[in-house]
Amino acid sequence: MQELRVEDENAFANYVRMPPHMFDELLNRIRPVIQRRDTHMRPALDAEMKLTMTLRHLATGDRYHTLQYDFRCGYSTVVWTVQEVCQAIIQELKDEVMPLLKTQDDWKAIAQQFQDRWNVPHALGALDGKHIAIRKPHNSGSVFYNYKGFFSVVLLAHVDADYKFIWIDTGGEDHQSDGQLFGASELKECIDDFPDSDPLPNDDRDTPYYIRFVVTASNSRIPE
Repeated sequence: MQELRVEDENAFANYVRMPPHMFDELLNRIRPVIQRRDTHMRPALDAEMKLTMTLRHLATGDRYHTLQYDFRCGYSTVVWTVQEVCQAIIQELKDEVMPLLKTQDDWKAIAQQFQDRWNVPHALGALDGKHIAIRKPHNSGSVFYNYKGFFSVVLLAHVDADYKFIWIDTGGEDHQSDGQLFGASELKECIDDFPDSDPLPNDDRDTPYYIRFVVTASNSRIPE
């Protein structure tokens, strides 16, 4: 990594999907959480190596068995490291990257984005689900078997007009539809905080705000 950083920053960015200065900023923010002390039994893994390993896994989807040879450590160490670093990143950045929408003005700002960028008034975000492939959990029957023919859990994502995540829910059973997942989610509880109805542009009648559900038809995406 040091050779890439010094000799070829583009290769460094390609390897971990971020430039050195961004990598260093993230490392400094989570280092206190992921850096462990050396013991008499063995030295602790360096925080930089742990972050690199995790970013490589997230960027490429490389299997843990591949990463253990790339980074010359045990399989169980890779599993534990990726989970630890991911959790540290979430805890450090979640409030900055995905702040909670707490007021009607926050929701109206999202609606204004859709109006300005896509000419879609009163939209409080777009919601869609994504199948994440998994191995069949033990004794789960067909609970996680989807209509596409493989086992998965659902990532339900709510995004703004710039495709940035506002809210996510993971782990939904795959036989459930997006509507069922939304109905059981904490996002539905936020409906009470939605802005009051306002007139659409060039109209004088109050119209409710709404979330756009997205459905897939063949290879295209159309609003429902």
